[in-house]
Amino acid sequence: MLLKRLFGRRLDNPTPVDPQDQIASALESPEVSVRRDACRKLNDLQQLRSLADGDGDAGVRELAEARYRRLLCGLDAAAPALEARLSALERSGDQALFAHAALQASDAPLRLAAIARLDDPEVLASCATADEVAANRLAAAERVHHRAALERIVKTIGKRDKRVYRLARDRVKQLAEQEERPRRARELGEALCERLGRLGRFDNWLQDRAVLEHLEQQWREIEPDIDDRLRDRFASLRQRFIDGYEAYRHAHAAQLAEQEARARAAEQRKVLITQMQQLGERAPDLDLEAFDQEASRLSSAWQQIGPADARADAEFELEQAYQAAEQQLIAERRRLEARREQEQAVARLLTDLRELADHGGAPDRRRLEALRKRRETLPESAQQARPEPASSADGSASHPAPDARLKEIDQLLASLTRRLERQQRQLERKLNALPERLDELEAHLQAGELKKADPLYQSISATLEQAHSAHAGREMSAEANNRLKAIAPQLRELRHWRRWSTDEHRAMLCAEIEALAADEQHADEPSINRLQELKDQWQKLDRQGAPADEALWQRFRAAADQIRARCKPFLDAQAALRSENRKQREALAAKLEDFLDKVDWERVDWKKLHRAAREMRQAWSSLLAAPGADRHGTRDRAIEGRFRRALRRLERSLAEERERNQAEKHDLIDQMRALADEPDLRRAVDTAKQLQQRWHTTVPARHRDENALWQQFRSASDAVFARRSAEYEARGATLRANQESREAICRDLLALAESGDEASSAGLERRISALKTRWQDTEALPVPRQAQASLNQRWREALAAARARLAMQREGERWAGLERLARCADYCDASAHELIADTESANADTCDALQRGWDALPAIEDPELAAAIGERFATILAACAEPEQRRSLAARLKEGLKQRETLCLDLEIMAQVESPAPLQEARMQRQVERLRDRMTDGDADTGDDVTPLLKDWYLACPAARSSALDARFERVKAALRRETRRSQSGAEAGPALV
Repeated sequence: MLLKRLFGRRLDNPTPVDPQDQIASALESPEVSVRRDACRKLNDLQQLRSLADGDGDAGVRELAEARYRRLLCGLDAAAPALEARLSALERSGDQALFAHAALQASDAPLRLAAIARLDDPEVLASCATADEVAANRLAAAERVHHRAALERIVKTIGKRDKRVYRLARDRVKQLAEQEERPRRARELGEALCERLGRLGRFDNWLQDRAVLEHLEQQWREIEPDIDDRLRDRFASLRQRFIDGYEAYRHAHAAQLAEQEARARAAEQRKVLITQMQQLGERAPDLDLEAFDQEASRLSSAWQQIGPADARADAEFELEQAYQAAEQQLIAERRRLEARREQEQAVARLLTDLRELADHGGAPDRRRLEALRKRRETLPESAQQARPEPASSADGSASHPAPDARLKEIDQLLASLTRRLERQQRQLERKLNALPERLDELEAHLQAGELKKADPLYQSISATLEQAHSAHAGREMSAEANNRLKAIAPQLRELRHWRRWSTDEHRAMLCAEIEALAADEQHADEPSINRLQELKDQWQKLDRQGAPADEALWQRFRAAADQIRARCKPFLDAQAALRSENRKQREALAAKLEDFLDKVDWERVDWKKLHRAAREMRQAWSSLLAAPGADRHGTRDRAIEGRFRRALRRLERSLAEERERNQAEKHDLIDQMRALADEPDLRRAVDTAKQLQQRWHTTVPARHRDENALWQQFRSASDAVFARRSAEYEARGATLRANQESREAICRDLLALAESGDEASSAGLERRISALKTRWQDTEALPVPRQAQASLNQRWREALAAARARLAMQREGERWAGLERLARCADYCDASAHELIADTESANADTCDALQRGWDALPAIEDPELAAAIGERFATILAACAEPEQRRSLAARLKEGLKQRETLCLDLEIMAQVESPAPLQEARMQRQVERLRDRMTDGDADTGDDVTPLLKDWYLACPAARSSALDARFERVKAALRRETRRSQSGAEAGPALV
């Protein structure tokens, strides 16, 4: 009826009511049945969780819990969205709920989220074998570390999921190995101790010392899994051997020194032999000078060691090995010498071919044939020659490798052969054209055209001379030569008529030069310049084909000689300048050729070479522009040809190195750009620094191109170092946060040591242990390097203070426990004496009074001590109830007194308190007995803990009274308390008393 009234009433407001709101209202009803029905319909996970945790009715709680789990697992049509259910699961910490969701949830992501937080190995094993999704099975298997659960997975999963099977199988093996490792370590430790115990038995100390190092290395591997007993045994046996070895070493110091010296010499000989063998292996990669230098060094080092003892087999074998290595080096040196000769022959042939190739015109057939024969004497490959790297250690380009030289030689030979063949073909074409050209020459002669006929005649004559030199077309050239000889008279006649027409021009030149010779007012330099102009005009007339008349030539030459005689000082000065200029140019060309012949292309400094080439060109240009330079002489042209050819050789090498350097820079840029995506930043930065060191310019290209390459490289490297800067900033923030966390732990520990708020030592120890755990959790976290030492120092100081505080509290608790025990013992003594003294008046009231007094005493925390002292009081109480047992109680008093007398003597010995004079002999005897007991037991002195003796003193109750004994005991207690206060006031945390 209540539900009907709540949910069935019509509202005046036509707005529809949310059913969940009505259910929420029903949940507030005082009737249990209404709340239960509402729980069955509620879909809000949060409200269900609240009801399951806090409702007053158990049935409502069970319904809410069941409804919550069903909705959370998605088993109901009204279940919330997956995101809401995942959020609810994330907020929960109930392992049972996680297990239910991992096994029953309908959605794979929800099962995976539950598996990620589940700890139960059995449930995880069920998920790893039964879940439908492979990823969920693998995630569950990864969280299982229990052996039984893993074995269940291996047995159940089979071949259905190989990844899960392999994971579980591997973990089972690891766990089995971990469980088996202590036993194996113990067995191996026992074996090592047995072997260690046998060392030194036969006085082979040196060999056994080496065996000890091997045993120690094996021991260090298993030491974490070894117990203290075995560790102490190993340490004891090791110390025994070390003591014996040190005694042997001191007794045989001279012999050991000699043996060690011989051993060092043998090691040095072995090293030298190994180096010689390595030198023999590296010989193909070295030049002869480096090989000789290294071999000489090794030989000198061998001689410095001294002669070997032929009687010793080991040293004799080393001597034989050295001689074998030396013979190998001798053979390698012969191969290097042969290789050098071969390289020199290759270099000379290459130089001759380059000169022939640089020389213009057709190559000489005989010389080319001689060069080809020299090539045939060289090997087809450079396997015997030293392989030279493409670049030297400093990054500069090297001389071409021998294989490259042979290839260049073959290319030059082929090029020269092609040139010779091409020029032979050209000569044949010229010879074939000779009849037509001779006909053309005859036509020009018939027409009186000397200007056209004369050069044609000279060209035909040159062609015939070239054919004669090349031994080509002998029949054709002979026929053409006969026709040319027949034409020659006509040409001479035509030249005669041409000379008559130019005689008047020559006469004018003679008159002008004679006037110049008669004029002595002009300066020398203008006169010489004008003389040169007139000579040029005379030679021009000669070149036109009309030879000069001898009389006119004599007139012209006489006037020229007169001018030169008058200007002789000026001409001599000009000649000296020309000679000096020529010498300088010859020296410059020779210097450049000599440099190119001697340069070591492996170690050349390309920057200096590029600068030297520029300076060479500038020097040559300055010499050409210098006063007195004759740039028209044939000898000057030959010198200039030498210089230009050498300069072209140098330019080729510079161009090759420039191209190689540019390619290397492009490669460095590509490598630097690739470092931007390198996951390992440290490796990327180190590699970037190496690439920066490798960046250098040997032969520069255009300034614009060099700048562009450098900007690309700089941008790529900046990207790498920008990553490092960002990481440094993030790492710095992390380091500071870690430092603050560890400083807070130090402050908490120091505050704990100084506060004294903890009442019990157990509570204080738990808090100290919790702080130590926090410190250990953060100890692996990095902190700033400059703060590391101070943090550790603060932690050590705080830990020492906390330990001192803990020791003081423990000491106080121990003394308090002894005081409670003393009160109980005193009560037992007093009760027993009272019963013995007043046997007649003891009755049931007396026993009840004794029991009430006993119950009023403070309780003893130690169960064993409480039981022991309780037994003593029970004996007294029994004697109170039964008078017949009082006689045995009297005997017990005497026995207790005797025990305390013995204990008091031991306490005086340990507390270093003087005993009465009559007991000095007994004290001495007791000390001897204690020493003998210790030696028999083999125990080390642990500090003489007096607590057991004090407990035995109090447990020796009831005992008869003895004022002298009580006074002695009080002196012992006073000494012990003074020692306790002194220990507590010191810096050490471990006091002697407990």
